[in-house]
Amino acid sequence: MRRSIQKSKNITNHFFSYEDISLKLYLDIVRTLDVKKLLRQGDASVEQCHKQWDEIIAKCSSTNGGLDYVGFIDMSQSYGILLSEYNIIKAWLTKLWFQVDDEIIKQLADKGYDIIISKDHPKYNPDLSISVNYSESILNAFHRCENLVTKIKMKANEIKVFMNGSEGGRKEMLFDETMAQLLVRGIKVEEDITLSRYMELLKILSKQTKEQNIYG
Repeated sequence: MRRSIQKSKNITNHFFSYEDISLKLYLDIVRTLDVKKLLRQGDASVEQCHKQWDEIIAKCSSTNGGLDYVGFIDMSQSYGILLSEYNIIKAWLTKLWFQVDDEIIKQLADKGYDIIISKDHPKYNPDLSISVNYSESILNAFHRCENLVTKIKMKANEIKVFMNGSEGGRKEMLFDETMAQLLVRGIKVEEDITLSRYMELLKILSKQTKEQNIYG
């Protein structure tokens, strides 16, 4: 029974969460889009990291009263899907380079990647042997797969612009800049301030600003 409880605890503490992620780490992930940095220890898939990141963003949005969470999730999921597809296809093609696998070839065909393994294939070149047709079709598939990188970079840039809150592509808010802004407003905080604490401070500052506007 103790083993079961301990295992569950380790899973819960696998990632940083909204409550305990530091503001410094959060801003670094916003800047780099490296969601793997959410891992406390061990390993996890990119999809699992994106899921945890989405949850953190959702709580940020809820705390801040933002309405853009759905838009962010759409972009984040699209980015995750593209990255996952790229990694999977590249792994499949690498395996095919060393070993024929009919199931992988079928799955690639469903995604529009033609791997030639017989003379019956519509794109079979009779001037080349079966083995050359096969190897060249894999190389062509690799080349097509690399086109996904452009789409991934474009989606990553969309997410960065969204997180920066600027259609003009203002550079990311760095940790030192954020801390300086708090100091300007008369708030001194420790360097290890958590994201959740920072969001609470923003709410307090927002309330103070509104009161000042009302009462002069």
